[in-house]
Amino acid sequence: MTVMRTTRAPWTGDAANSLAAGDTRTTRPHPGGPAGPGRVLWVLWPLGLALTGAHAGAGALATPLFVPLDAAYLVLAAVLVGRALRARAGAHGGGPDAPAVLLLGAGVSVFALAALTGIPTAHHPGAMLANTAVLMLAAALIAVGVVLAAARLWDGPGRAPAAMACAVLLLGGAGYLANLVARVGVVLAGAAPAQARVETSAWEARSYLLGLPAEPSAVVLLLVWLDLLQLGYVVLTQVAVVLLAVSLGRHGWLDASIARVAAVGGSALAGVTVLAVGLAVSGGAFDVPGLERVSAPAAWTAYLLTVPFMSTLPAFLVGAGLLAPSRAPEAR
Repeated sequence: MTVMRTTRAPWTGDAANSLAAGDTRTTRPHPGGPAGPGRVLWVLWPLGLALTGAHAGAGALATPLFVPLDAAYLVLAAVLVGRALRARAGAHGGGPDAPAVLLLGAGVSVFALAALTGIPTAHHPGAMLANTAVLMLAAALIAVGVVLAAARLWDGPGRAPAAMACAVLLLGGAGYLANLVARVGVVLAGAAPAQARVETSAWEARSYLLGLPAEPSAVVLLLVWLDLLQLGYVVLTQVAVVLLAVSLGRHGWLDASIARVAAVGGSALAGVTVLAVGLAVSGGAFDVPGLERVSAPAAWTAYLLTVPFMSTLPAFLVGAGLLAPSRAPEAR
């Protein structure tokens, strides 16, 4: 007598549902699993952050030393992504590879290219414009990656959150585009010296969230508005990628555990940022009793969490996860 044993599918989403309905597809472990090349991609984000912080932030890496390290970082990123793509192709065909590469590329481009320009300042208009071009590139990569992934999910169970992701990203991206174009306008209008005189207060959330002196100049008002648009973009992009992760998880293209990490982590990041902004404004600009002591730390927290590269973190997690599911369906 032959004894037949059944085991529960180790993945969720459409793949599991189709097998439960009698689909004859088979599965094999993905080489990008816990020990595979796909998971190694996740080291690129903190590594890029460390390089950027050491060079542009702390000034610990001089440019002659940083440039070869930056080039090595780009080569490492290309090698790891290439290995993950080859491993994925060897395990099973199809899948959202293009959106994954775009979402990964946003973070890599910010760290590798924006770090070369340094922290943007009107004291160096040329470097500020170069930084603006890099930020436009990174935002475009995220936008195209999210839209391509959402388009592939349109007929699946994740259609609703995918559509919401596109709408939220469009809302945040429109304001951010105005921010970046205005930087170019400041330089073209010859207003860079005027910005340079006030940007340490009017262009940094750690200062203006606590409230600035009354009767601001037109340049101060403009810079505060533009930076608030950046704050909104960072938070809304994180929310959009959270919605995309939920959609990809439902469809079965993103491993359930990775989808949860991206969704919970991205939601927590956006929530802490909004909370920090609220505490800073309440205790600083509005002098709410009892919040004076927390307003300054909250403003610093909001400032650090809304640096443009923070918009790439949830996107990077999702991109790496798309190339590293623990299991994936394969048609026979």
